[in-house]
Amino acid sequence: MNILMAFNSEYCKPAMVTMYSLLCNHDCEVVFYIIYSQLTEEEKDRISEITMAEGRGKCVFLPVAESTYADLPTLEWISPETYYRLLAQKLLPESVDRILWLDADVVICGDITEFYHQDLDGNLLAACSAVDEEGYHASFNQLTLPPDARYFNAGVLLYDLEAQRKKLDPDIYTQYLQVFGKRLIYGDQDVLNGVFYRCVKFADPKHYNCSTYALDKLTFGERRKVLKDCRILHYNGSSKPWNPGYCLTASDIFRRYASIFPEFSYLEDPEWEKQEKRARQRRLSYKRKHKESEEERLRYSFVIQIAGVKIRVVHRYQKVLMHCRKYLVPSGESELEVNITREDLAYERKQYEAVCAAENRETGSVSDEELEISALNRKTAEVLLDFHILLIHGAAVEVEGQAYLFCAKSGTGKTTHIGFWKELLGETLTVINGDKPFLKIEEAVTVYGSPWCGKEGQNTNTSCPLAGICLLERGTKNEIRRLSPEEAFPRMMSHAYRFRDRGKAEQMMNLLSKLAEMVPFYGLKALPDVEAARLSYEAMRTE
Repeated sequence: MNILMAFNSEYCKPAMVTMYSLLCNHDCEVVFYIIYSQLTEEEKDRISEITMAEGRGKCVFLPVAESTYADLPTLEWISPETYYRLLAQKLLPESVDRILWLDADVVICGDITEFYHQDLDGNLLAACSAVDEEGYHASFNQLTLPPDARYFNAGVLLYDLEAQRKKLDPDIYTQYLQVFGKRLIYGDQDVLNGVFYRCVKFADPKHYNCSTYALDKLTFGERRKVLKDCRILHYNGSSKPWNPGYCLTASDIFRRYASIFPEFSYLEDPEWEKQEKRARQRRLSYKRKHKESEEERLRYSFVIQIAGVKIRVVHRYQKVLMHCRKYLVPSGESELEVNITREDLAYERKQYEAVCAAENRETGSVSDEELEISALNRKTAEVLLDFHILLIHGAAVEVEGQAYLFCAKSGTGKTTHIGFWKELLGETLTVINGDKPFLKIEEAVTVYGSPWCGKEGQNTNTSCPLAGICLLERGTKNEIRRLSPEEAFPRMMSHAYRFRDRGKAEQMMNLLSKLAEMVPFYGLKALPDVEAARLSYEAMRTE
């Protein structure tokens, strides 16, 4: 059995426990390949002594320069040595066709022979999913993972090195780091997910990478059942059983293997156990308070009035409340209720990533607070459709009691154009909404402001009858013409909110068809100047 590890002096002692626990549970010969840059000769001798004591283990030390990967991001409890495994294909001898990577904070508490010798079914790697797999994937879109990819924990990895040598350029990690190095959050775990996401076989984490954080969320009975079948226990996260104030579960298992080492004699000190107990009590108290605060937070709600309809919003974060502050009304009766769930946030994140991919731009960081604002916009559009109210992507302004709506593809210049209207008309012009106004389509068409108003933040909580709609595009000269309903309807389709539900999509198209018959439409080819604004204003005002 070939084992790969990388650690420094700080993790040397826990690594000895990892090695010893493996040898205790297997009768086969084990070769430990240790990639290092900072181990002393005494530490290497001590490691070799432990692995050779059972008569079945030996160590091969693979030195690298101390500067290797030193400038890459790591977490507080993770050292730069974790990146050294990216060198495995270059450093390990050709005779090694398969190797198991183990973090220095795992304990082998059962036979892993079956896992080690498994058929990888053509994959290059075997791993176990992260504790909160969806949470990782949703949050770390900087990896450019597609929506259907899975995110694995890199604490236990089985490499098919023979296949990797045939299919994988060993410099792929360097290339990945050159592009994404400064944006990594979970270090080389992010790199490995970015490289292997299409060629990894997933194993059961309860057996082969059992997280103490996951165990801590279980009841005592559930935890005991999982630990009975666990083969590899992973003390992941910042709290470690060899450090003061360990607050998670299963410290007794680490002690069982560490007890033979004089280096860990302090773990048997009764005072140490008292510290652990106090730390667990503090964590339990925190978990209870956190649960209560979460339940309390989910009871938060406020009422907004959009397009004349009062909507109660059950929200998760305060940011959405601040975003809607201009549209708040007393929290009395409401006609509708919208509840933002975690599923809504996950959907918004996937939509955001899809838009970034479609527009060929990098997927930046977006928080759940921002996603909740988008989710509320979407759900508001869905519930208001039954009131004959449409969400439109456009900029609406009011002049002398009449509203004018400008629609254009993103980046065409509608914000610039209404800026020239402002220059032309001065204080007589009010921006109703710079990006997403609502239209109520009944006997007449009325424009309403909304909190969702684009990056410029231009919006006014007001309403106004709609006098005309201008479909804007760039031109080599300024020219405007009236559009027929037949011309206006298909062009307007691209500016109306699209509904996934077929019935709602039909409702939307019926309202758009009615809108095209009721309101004058204009096609404007414009230069970015005030004369274009003058031309469109005079044409639409005259009508």
